[in-house]
Amino acid sequence: MIISNDTLTAKLKKAQDEDENIQTLKSLLEKNEAEEFLERNGILYKYINRRDLIVAQKEMQVELIKLAHENGHFSVAKTEEIVKQEFFIPNLTNVVKSVIFNCSPCILANKKSGRKEGF
Repeated sequence: MIISNDTLTAKLKKAQDEDENIQTLKSLLEKNEAEEFLERNGILYKYINRRDLIVAQKEMQVELIKLAHENGHFSVAKTEEIVKQEFFIPNLTNVVKSVIFNCSPCILANKKSGRKEGF
């Protein structure tokens, strides 16, 4: 796992346990009404492109994206690629763009130096 570790996995499980939408998906899964999802060790996954991706609970999404991005202050595409290896986040591109747009080190690094006033 690139982003995940035991502490983060426990935090993700707890967040999923407290999320009503994820609990609804889990009950649909029990009734065989959510074929693209599976549950393993109490964690909900979505099966996409032959991979089991952890369903990231809404409040955890920004934290997960920040972990992926801040490991090298990668571009939107590279950050998405890292996140998609382990997690399912709806509207991933928009969330990644928002996180990177608000990343202080990236803002400072990309700040263009222009002509200073008075010179």
